[in-house]
Amino acid sequence: MSTSTRYDIHCPVTVSPRKSLNGLEQIEGELWEISENEARVLLDKPLPRGTEVVLFVHFRHPHKGITTIRFQGVVETSKERPGFNMTVGFRGGGKFVPTEPPEVLRDSAEGEKSPNS
Repeated sequence: MSTSTRYDIHCPVTVSPRKSLNGLEQIEGELWEISENEARVLLDKPLPRGTEVVLFVHFRHPHKGITTIRFQGVVETSKERPGFNMTVGFRGGGKFVPTEPPEVLRDSAEGEKSPNS
């Protein structure tokens, strides 16, 4: 576990294992805490320790829609109980993702249009 400052923040995430696990390609969840080196997320399905993942954190802005930042990492802890609490250790810094938000977030952007619309 990291000793850097952890911040409570709750926002949607998408977790993609780097290699498909039994056909599992993406899992939706919620970010609970984040620090410089890791994030704690809550998922609907467990991922085993040591799984390499890409974590997409979807930050909502009141006037600018959604900003997504991508982190590469590895699952450091994984609880095998419903509510599947998991810690992902980062492998480098985050990168902005210049794509459309995932479907789960499109409804919350209520009427916002891209600059090219």
